Amino acid sequence: MNHRISVAVFVALAASAAAQSIVSPSGRDRFEGSTNSPYPLGRANGRFQQLHADLGTAARTILGHAYRADATTQRADVLSFTADLEVVLAAAGRAPNQASTTFADNLGANAVTVLPRTLVNFPTTSRPAADPAATFEFRIPYATPYALPANNSGLCVDVVLHGNQSSRGTNVNFLPYLDAQDFPTDGRSEVAGYRFGTGCPAVGSNLPASARFSMTRFLDTSVSMEIDLRDAVPSTSIVPATTALVVGLGAFPQPWPTAAQCTLYPTLDVAVTLPGPNDSAGDWFGYVAVPSSMPAGQRFYVQCVSGSPSPGSGDLTFSDASVVTVPPLGDATLRAVRIANGSNRTSPTGTVPRTVTVTEFF
Repeated sequence: MNHRISVAVFVALAASAAAQSIVSPSGRDRFEGSTNSPYPLGRANGRFQQLHADLGTAARTILGHAYRADATTQRADVLSFTADLEVVLAAAGRAPNQASTTFADNLGANAVTVLPRTLVNFPTTSRPAADPAATFEFRIPYATPYALPANNSGLCVDVVLHGNQSSRGTNVNFLPYLDAQDFPTDGRSEVAGYRFGTGCPAVGSNLPASARFSMTRFLDTSVSMEIDLRDAVPSTSIVPATTALVVGLGAFPQPWPTAAQCTLYPTLDVAVTLPGPNDSAGDWFGYVAVPSSMPAGQRFYVQCVSGSPSPGSGDLTFSDASVVTVPPLGDATLRAVRIANGSNRTSPTGTVPRTVTVTEFF
């Protein structure tokens, strides 16, 4: 009977925790971050604060926090590792846009050591199957829950790293590929594209073409897509090579009829020739405007196809493909921020970059 009661209580607590889970920066539960970060878990000696002013005004009990894998830059597995860390939660002593480089200034009232110095084991994580990652796998459960009051002024999460053990060795910095979000000063909102598939090489090259895509929405609501194409068909002084952007609402991988080693991944809904030629390395970098009426969260499949107009050359190159997502409207007000010292946990100060590791509170 006691066993059944304890199981029921456990299930109820788990359901309650899931119900009150919240992600900061706000909205990034649905959108991939624009970058990745080693902070805090990839450092062997450091102190890291994050100020979160976007957790809502309702009272909540926080049982732990977690980070997720970056889906757009991680390629291989991040092998299991152990971090020697401690965590303090407190009311935020400063608003994120007024964060101090002095750690003590950012710790406000009601400071609680929610996790005394502890060895926390993190599992091997594979590249997420989609963006953003479906779960926050780097979980840090607290020994002492934290009561965030209603109408709070924000939360300060203070994490101190005393050491680590990873495949790189003992107390060695490494990159765990944690999803993170940049906050440019102009308030634009960015979402990185999720790359998939394999490009094919140009004639005479052993390097498959690749392309990195990202979408940006500006405060004036305009939207653009950044394209960074590498190792496609090169232009010569006599014959320029051009690139087309293929856009589809879905994925339907098909070998190209005249180049079986190349695969077209998107459905062929729209194809647009990019302005200007590729350079002599087969690279192209630039921006394409996207209709601002596109709703946030709209997803497209995109790929670059390059060719040379020289008759009979047969030179054709396909990049890998990406899923790109129209981002939400940005915000010039900084609602989450990091204060970091990545090399000395005893230092009273750190730096304040406009980057924050995407964090789930459960």
